[in-house]
Amino acid sequence: MYNATEGMPEIGRANQDSKEDNLYRINEDCMRWCYYELNLFGDPTIAIKGVRAVTFDYPGGIPEILTPGQATSFEVVVSGVGEGIPVSGSGQIHYSIDGAPFVDESMSEGPPNHYEAILPALDCGSNIQFYFTAEEDSGKTFSDPRGAPDETYGAFPVTDIVVVFDDNFETNQGWTVSGDASDGQWERAIPAGGGDRGDPPTDYDGSGMCYVTDNEDDNSDVDDGYTYLTSPTIDLSQVEDAQVNYALWYTNNAGDNPHNDLFKTYVSNNNGASWVLAETIGPATSSGWVEHSFSVTDYVTLTDQIRVRFEASDLGGGSIVEAGIDAVSIEVFECNPASGGIVAGTVTDGSQPIAGVQVFADDGSGNTGSDVTLGNGTYSINLPASTYEVSFSHANYRDTTITDVVVTEGETTTVDVVMEELPVDIPTLSEWGLIILALLLLAAGTAAVVRKSRVVSAGRVD
Repeated sequence: MYNATEGMPEIGRANQDSKEDNLYRINEDCMRWCYYELNLFGDPTIAIKGVRAVTFDYPGGIPEILTPGQATSFEVVVSGVGEGIPVSGSGQIHYSIDGAPFVDESMSEGPPNHYEAILPALDCGSNIQFYFTAEEDSGKTFSDPRGAPDETYGAFPVTDIVVVFDDNFETNQGWTVSGDASDGQWERAIPAGGGDRGDPPTDYDGSGMCYVTDNEDDNSDVDDGYTYLTSPTIDLSQVEDAQVNYALWYTNNAGDNPHNDLFKTYVSNNNGASWVLAETIGPATSSGWVEHSFSVTDYVTLTDQIRVRFEASDLGGGSIVEAGIDAVSIEVFECNPASGGIVAGTVTDGSQPIAGVQVFADDGSGNTGSDVTLGNGTYSINLPASTYEVSFSHANYRDTTITDVVVTEGETTTVDVVMEELPVDIPTLSEWGLIILALLLLAAGTAAVVRKSRVVSAGRVD
């Protein structure tokens, strides 16, 4: 019951994960769903002895929306699972911009296995796919997402989020109900079931009304078939991407045949003539409202005939299927290129490019921008027209600052910089003498404490 790829040694979690991993095969002829229980003796969270793996955590979250023209940094923490020991300094981020080959970069490490991941600056219209890897002490490399590089995280630059459709169901905006269920068809109402049978006791957003499956106390579940809730037609033909958001209440964990039905969400771009499956929820469920979202362009091309459909069903034995839908919205992401110019260039040590240099521009009047040099030492910052001070910093090189950098509307100002590597701090002859003296005193049985203080003035290049 151990899933080594995901670093999941807990028996209970691995058991559930094995079912979730096969959910995508639900429509294959060779598959059928069986409900079963696993009785465990002892604590199911105890790790299995001998497991060696690592896991990835993101305390501040993984960015999905970026500010155009600016690098984005976030924290990545790699931890051992079971007897696994992550190798300090092995963390890497791998990214691809606009479908180009993946670039592999080591992440900057603070405390052991605590990293800073940096996504390079992107212009409007670009996107980035990325994943992470780290090594375990046994020599095995683990990735996140686990299916990388075929499976990745993604982000793109956005300046505005515009809500083009928003429905809390307090008014009728043109949703339609259909299906062959003998009972439990969708109904727009204030929930009346009280929540004692797996049904929602209230709506999600507090406005009062939502769609529920048959708004009747003690008999609000779906019976013997399907019920569909279909949105009005929405025009998304003039946008590049859109995200559907909704709140879902769904339970099927009671009755004679529990955990054996699915809730499905579909999207259509031809006014419902055909449908594409976007999300599947179940078969394991629990009570409560849960927020869901998906990108429309992951499934269909945007047109002026977009519709969304929610499907609840009771198939097979007599399970109690309760569902609710609320707070449906569609957001459009816009990216408007900033006016102004660009500061760009290459940072080297005189012969080789330097990656990971923090570049920061400030005109002293509130206009700022930043980037981090790539593996080839290049950077690029979009800035409003003004005169800037541009600083360059790296842990292994002396800080460098360039003043009076003029940014002109519609033009690129090139600023190439050569950074001086910091010298290795080698003890002087007098310091060696103190060290030898201390060793002699210790050998003679005398405790000596030698303390040293040194101040170095940072250089400034204008």
